Amino acid sequence: MMMLFYAISAAFRVSRHPRDANSIPNVPDFEAIYEEHFAFAWRTMRGLGVPLGNIDDAVQEVFVVIHRRLGDYKPTGSIRSWIFAIVRRVAKDFRRSDRRRGLQVSVDEQQIGADAADPYVAATRNEALALVEAFAATLDNERRSIFVLSELEQMPVTEVASVLNLNVNTVYSRLKVIKQNLSGFVSARLGTRQGDFYE
Repeated sequence: MMMLFYAISAAFRVSRHPRDANSIPNVPDFEAIYEEHFAFAWRTMRGLGVPLGNIDDAVQEVFVVIHRRLGDYKPTGSIRSWIFAIVRRVAKDFRRSDRRRGLQVSVDEQQIGADAADPYVAATRNEALALVEAFAATLDNERRSIFVLSELEQMPVTEVASVLNLNVNTVYSRLKVIKQNLSGFVSARLGTRQGDFYE
């Protein structure tokens, strides 16, 4: 994580925003944003379908954009919502770029959990992660964003609606369908009874 921070800092030294955002009143400090929201940006980038091999580059791009636009930030909503809007655009660009190049990144799921003390726990976690990612890949961009923010990040529905510029009732309705579809997806994959996943 620190290596990525240093790479971003180096990029800023090469190309600085004309305004120093940290000198503007009521604008959060960039380093504080980075420390507090790096993990959120990384998780949501993965949740939005950017391959693991590209996530570090994509997250670096997110924080370059955040640094460049920090002076334009208006604290009317949560900063996490503002960051997610940036993550969503960067993720879309990275996925589009990968499709053009036909790039396929394979990940050794065993390696992801290799540091876990209990191999069974690691294997179970990796299986659940693969299942969630496979389900998320079946969703369109809007529903995938709702799923990632509400179910994986536990963001309140009102905030999800604000981030995605949707009516709150629309988000509730789509989330209900997403949960039903997820239960069906898990049932089909694991042979469990419909609805077990959300009981």
